[in-house]
Amino acid sequence: MTAYDTTAYRHNAPTPEPVPSLWCEVTLTLRGTGEVRTEGGTFLDAPREGDAGPRLSLGLLLAVAAYLRVDEPDGRHAAQIIHEIERQLARRPWAVLACPEGELRVTLVPAMIGPDMEDQP
Repeated sequence: MTAYDTTAYRHNAPTPEPVPSLWCEVTLTLRGTGEVRTEGGTFLDAPREGDAGPRLSLGLLLAVAAYLRVDEPDGRHAAQIIHEIERQLARRPWAVLACPEGELRVTLVPAMIGPDMEDQP
């Protein structure tokens, strides 16, 4: 069970997926240059019965890597990243990972209500 209510972050548009997705913003701040790369979208699945918190799939991790223009992590490293992001998101609506290349932050953002939902966040 998640330590907080994820309802405000849910993507409410009709989707074929059985699990609602959650809106989030992913920010990578590169060390050295300080360049900031940000991408928003529904990269997380809402927690299901028995889940500790929101879920991030490997496919979504690879998509985020592409959006942020960074190398895709290998399988083992990707699994470690996913585990750590999910562990943090089970406790609070953001996760932060530091690595030699920079800092990665995943922040849940409230879903907007209205006809332009596909343009969020």
